[in-house]
Amino acid sequence: MKNVIFLILFFLMLSEYCFSQIEQLEGPRLGVTILTNGTSSERLNSNFITQIGYQWETKFSSDTLGSAFLGEWVLLVGGLEKGYFIPSLSYLLGYRTIKGFEFAVGANLSITGFGPIIAIGKSFTFGSVNVPVNLAFVPSIDREDPPVGTEGRTGSRITFTFGFNSKY
Repeated sequence: MKNVIFLILFFLMLSEYCFSQIEQLEGPRLGVTILTNGTSSERLNSNFITQIGYQWETKFSSDTLGSAFLGEWVLLVGGLEKGYFIPSLSYLLGYRTIKGFEFAVGANLSITGFGPIIAIGKSFTFGSVNVPVNLAFVPSIDREDPPVGTEGRTGSRITFTFGFNSKY
């Protein structure tokens, strides 16, 4: 089942380059992640880490009102405040309404493994600059090779990010 999901997401990512691109945006992101109990929080000895990263967004289509289908890459590095370097890469496909509300689903790759991601948010526009504010959820993953003394679940991640982006 995981392989089927991976192939579907891979072809969706590849399709980004097959559609005509209307607009591309990019910019920095800051945020925090709350970790539920699991191997990740046990290794970090914490249920909270900060995030810093970058986002690349492509609008595929847009109607006359301004709503659009989107594809975006989000690269984050967490745990720097604790002396860790914890990378995470997400690809999301979603939709933004004319009022800036967003919903997206996709795939997340991190040191704990490969899993789904669901995100909601709102983008505020100030001239030619967008300020996206998002909440993302990555469910816990069952590990086949858990560290000794752990149950093998990584714990879920709830991440709040904000930043800005503009055309490049």
